[in-house]
Amino acid sequence: MSSSVRCHAARDGECSWGACPQNHEGEPARSGRHCPYDIACSDPGCDAPDNIVSAISAFVGSTEAQFVLGLPNFTFIKHAQLWRLTGAEIAAKAEAEQAFFLALLLRLVADNPVTWRVAWAAEVQQRQARLEAQTNSPPEAQAAEDRS
Repeated sequence: MSSSVRCHAARDGECSWGACPQNHEGEPARSGRHCPYDIACSDPGCDAPDNIVSAISAFVGSTEAQFVLGLPNFTFIKHAQLWRLTGAEIAAKAEAEQAFFLALLLRLVADNPVTWRVAWAAEVQQRQARLEAQTNSPPEAQAAEDRS
C-alpha cells in the first residue's frame, strides 16, 4: 500500500503534503474538517474495526479508484442503454446510471487494480455480443428464450 494513502498531517492538523485533499481553501483550519485519509472508527455509533475502515479509506484513495469516482454521470449513458437492452434494470436517470456503473467499476478495481480496464472492456464486449445475438436471432428463438 502506498504511503500517500494515509494522513500526513502533524498533531495540530496542519498538512504540508502536496497531494493533501485539504490543502485548498484554508482547510482544515477554516472549517475544522477532518482529513479524509485519517479515518478511525472513533465516532459514536461506529462499530466497524479500524482496520476495515482504514482499508476502505486506502482503497478509495487509490489512483484507480479516484479515476473511477471522478467519472461524470454522462459517461455512462451509452453503457446504461446497452445494459438495459441486455436485461439489466437501471433507472433511466443519470444519477442511477452513474451509481450502477461506479459500483460495477469499483468492484473491478478492487478485484484487480492493474487489469480492471481489460475486465471492463471484456464485459462491454460480452454485452455487445449478447445484444447482437438477441437482435439476430429469429423471433421464435427469442420468444422461447424469454419464456425460459
